[in-house]
Amino acid sequence: MPWCEDCSKFWTPTSLNRDGTCPTCGRQIGEPAKVPWHFKLLVLATVLYLGFRAYQGFVLAQEHGVLLYVLAALAVAAAGAWVLVRRSSRRGSRLG
Repeated sequence: MPWCEDCSKFWTPTSLNRDGTCPTCGRQIGEPAKVPWHFKLLVLATVLYLGFRAYQGFVLAQEHGVLLYVLAALAVAAAGAWVLVRRSSRRGSRLG
């Protein structure tokens, strides 16, 4: 997303002026060079945390003897999500 240094604001490509300038200050703006390091760190921390919590859930389910039920429910949920994705991709290809 284009970033204007003067306004300290991200703009969508469609909201820019036709010549690629900022609608507020008129400065020429372009794409940022890269994703900030702290965003990558946040994503990594979130993935690690959620993975650890999922591991804790599996351990707890195994201790209570319901691990097979949990795995079966996850398989059903994954199959349902797959069907929804397939349906939406077919519907989208007919429209376009």
